[in-house]
Amino acid sequence: MHSPVDELTVRSLARFPGISFRDAQSQADELWRKPSTRLCSKWLLLSKKDFSSPVNPFVSEFLAQSILRRIGIHTVEHTIICTEKEARELTRDFVVKCARPGLPFDLKWHPGEVPTGICLASRIVPNAASLGYAARQVLKVRNGNDPSDKFYLGFKKGLTSDEIESIRRAMDFDETPYLRIAAARLFLGSGCTPHLGNILITQKAALISIDHVHSYLENGEDLRLVFSSVNRDSRLLEVLGRVARLTENDIRASVEEVPRHAVCGQMSGIAEYFCKRLQLWKRLLAVVQ
Repeated sequence: MHSPVDELTVRSLARFPGISFRDAQSQADELWRKPSTRLCSKWLLLSKKDFSSPVNPFVSEFLAQSILRRIGIHTVEHTIICTEKEARELTRDFVVKCARPGLPFDLKWHPGEVPTGICLASRIVPNAASLGYAARQVLKVRNGNDPSDKFYLGFKKGLTSDEIESIRRAMDFDETPYLRIAAARLFLGSGCTPHLGNILITQKAALISIDHVHSYLENGEDLRLVFSSVNRDSRLLEVLGRVARLTENDIRASVEEVPRHAVCGQMSGIAEYFCKRLQLWKRLLAVVQ
């Protein structure tokens, strides 16, 4: 791999054909100085083919929720495994994800489709909306819409100017609330960066991490890549240190909280894998502090 700035420069040139090399490199330099870019460099610089074995999506979601809560990050409070019949009988305040035939690990919400197979259902968080919805409908800094917008239609009602400013500050990707979620998802081996669709924000400007079904068992190179880019940034050291305060007992207790359901499959080795990942995390942090 070339330097991260070189990689980002190439991406800018490909995305904006009319841009000069000098301007692309300048933009890449500016982007790389951002803590959020360096913390998310795994997702920016590694392709999907560089990721390792996928984790069972049901296991991935429940394990992530348990670990995130132990780090102090909010997640959805009510998630269940259900049959397609049970899914169809749920009230409208549930989002249901299911996998299409032949793609058992591709668990997704399919708007307008009837759920099939074993499903994962989560209750909609009241008085919260996706960052994307807040950006489009509250802050007015983005255009367009998304099928999930229907879940958040009442979010902006009654918001005061002070609450809107608090939401604006909380949505800064280079501030601690977002960076904490990014660090946690890095530890979990999440398959995608924290983005406008997988983080909610409440009317009180608290962030909530959602959608953890896609994660991978990594060999540690993703962590080495990120930790090599910390550059003693105090914000990054704080959020990486927050994950490092987890213990092996936390990991084992989180694994125990995953439902013992047939769809979750075999759980052997999961606790040991994350304990080793935590050990590596702590060793890398000790080097960069």
